[in-house]
Amino acid sequence: MDLVLSVARRLAIPLGLLLLVVLVYWKLALPGPQYVWFDHYDMCQLEVPRLQFLARNLHQGRFPLWEPHIWAGQPVLGAGQPGPLYPLNLLFLALPLEEGALSVATLNWLFIAMHFVGAGFFYLLCRDHEVCRTASVFGAIAYSCAGYAGSIPWLDIGNGLTWTPLIFLFALRLWTGRTSVGNAAMLGVALGASWLSGHHEIPLINSYAVLLGSLALSVFRLVRSRRLDFRLPALIPLALVLAAAISAVQTLPLWEFGREAVRWVSAPAPIGWQERVPYSVHAQYSLPWKGILGLVIPATDPTVFVGLTVTLLATFGILHSRSQRWLFLTAMLGLAGLVYSLGANTPLHRLLYEVLPMLDKARTPERGMFLVTFAISVLAAYGAHLVLQYRPRLQVIAGAILVALLLVEIARVSGSRMTPFTPAQSVCATELFAHRDLAKRLRADPGLGRISVNWQELMTNLGDLYGFDQLQSFVAGVPANVFRHELHTVRTQQLFGVTHHVGKTAVAADDVVLATYGQGLHLFRKPGALPRAWVTHEVLRVASDRELRQAVQNRDLDLSRTTVVLGAVPTLEPCSGSEPVEVVRPNTDAVILRSKLQCRGLMVLSDAYYPGWRAAVDGKPAVIHEVYGAFRGVVVEAGEHTVEMRYQPSSVRIGAAITLAAILIAALLLVGIFPARRQSGGCPLGQLRAG
Repeated sequence: MDLVLSVARRLAIPLGLLLLVVLVYWKLALPGPQYVWFDHYDMCQLEVPRLQFLARNLHQGRFPLWEPHIWAGQPVLGAGQPGPLYPLNLLFLALPLEEGALSVATLNWLFIAMHFVGAGFFYLLCRDHEVCRTASVFGAIAYSCAGYAGSIPWLDIGNGLTWTPLIFLFALRLWTGRTSVGNAAMLGVALGASWLSGHHEIPLINSYAVLLGSLALSVFRLVRSRRLDFRLPALIPLALVLAAAISAVQTLPLWEFGREAVRWVSAPAPIGWQERVPYSVHAQYSLPWKGILGLVIPATDPTVFVGLTVTLLATFGILHSRSQRWLFLTAMLGLAGLVYSLGANTPLHRLLYEVLPMLDKARTPERGMFLVTFAISVLAAYGAHLVLQYRPRLQVIAGAILVALLLVEIARVSGSRMTPFTPAQSVCATELFAHRDLAKRLRADPGLGRISVNWQELMTNLGDLYGFDQLQSFVAGVPANVFRHELHTVRTQQLFGVTHHVGKTAVAADDVVLATYGQGLHLFRKPGALPRAWVTHEVLRVASDRELRQAVQNRDLDLSRTTVVLGAVPTLEPCSGSEPVEVVRPNTDAVILRSKLQCRGLMVLSDAYYPGWRAAVDGKPAVIHEVYGAFRGVVVEAGEHTVEMRYQPSSVRIGAAITLAAILIAALLLVGIFPARRQSGGCPLGQLRAG
């Protein structure tokens, strides 16, 4: 009986937090399902289809490193979104599929679980500073379900936000004098884990907040005491290096893709790695001064709304904090987040933009409001703790009233994230499950190559959803060599092997309607497409991207017989005759080509040339050449040969080795990190830790 009671006490808080999160997002838990949270363009066209692609491969018993279905192929880890290595995502991707895909219910509960994790980490932060349980629960729900964390529609951003409380749990320990190697190690683990979320902005802002906050605190202490305390300046670099190492399995491929790709940033044209995101983009996504009112007036800016109850309790908490240094530091963190969010409306952000490496990549200053929500929620939790101390006998009733007021107010935020799952009321969510007939028809076509899609008319990604090869789709970035081409032109689409188009209207005069589906969508057959692979014996060398595009558009040039190259390839032998190529894709990371050549030729595969691909001809290593400015080509001698290409990226292998080593080092450093368990837990606690 004692064991049962002990287990019940341990589970009471986690179950209570889960219940409250479900109450906030109760519509998502309804059977049916009747509502969804992912009714957003980015989710419908990018993140949910990518989740479906990952789930399909995981249920086939393998983790894919290459995504072959869009833009002639992309690296899975390099693309980042929506966090292919994030543990919570992987847990839900492993759940049973419905008709070969993740169910709406699975996606809804993934969203609920994400907010539960954030609430749990926040609760641990509050309890670490002896805030009572009821008040800690109040603050946890305020952070995870209100303000910026409660209003975001992106899975990758949301997963990054969940780690903020845990990051600053250990940062605050270091900042308030609990300077141990163990705390620094845990700070590094939390920061490193946040980089696995799939998006760089939140982890980058948190990393700079830790670094600059530690630097400011060290300078302040040096000025005040005229003596340098080396503990904090020594431990913070340890934490940041450990974070970089733990995240290496994700960040190294992300860095490689950044260097090889162009990225859309709301500028007039996509930019490369060496180009800075223009400051005009940052100005566009800066929080206006009036947006601050959105903290208490949802009509002003619902993405930052926390409500009057949280704001009043936070005010009460800061007014009574006095010697609570951890609260003061948290308040300063929130203030810094607010100033950062204002972006171009203050000179400070422009200074940071010019000085701090990589900060230009974080193009949305308003995201800094998550630090404001975090700080206000911490202060509100402390304020609730003080309120509950006044009448200990009424703490259960008073706590229930505070939580009820919070739930009523943040319903405005949660309501904006839950959309009825019907075609008439959703923007794009139903598109994710509405085209199975179209997919079945495409699979039945023996001549299927790549497809093109008008994604403004069909707001999802058929390529990732159903495993088709789709020429273009909505993404954050694409390999720069693929982007060399004018992909909208007939000649280029023929070169890329586009055999079908999905849209409401034809894009070429000779497109032939094969079938018609709901919403006026047609499936068109496009003539003239080249096969996925072919053999050439002639080479045309060009000097620039412009000449490459001109050559592709030259109708007098037979692209199936002449390879256009920007660099050098070995001399080929001219010969005639039919040399068809058999293409087999055993999995996403491998392609096998078979053909019988009359003389030495170049076997071309119209998939993206990218670092990490290795080739072998009849089992012997071979060089992969970049041909047609974007494709892979292998020189093969006369005779019958098998060319095998496999994606084996060094960035992933090296990153995984660094991550595993960092995890081992962190485990060795964690000895003695946790203090003796405190016996007190309810409200009131009496004297709090002064820091």
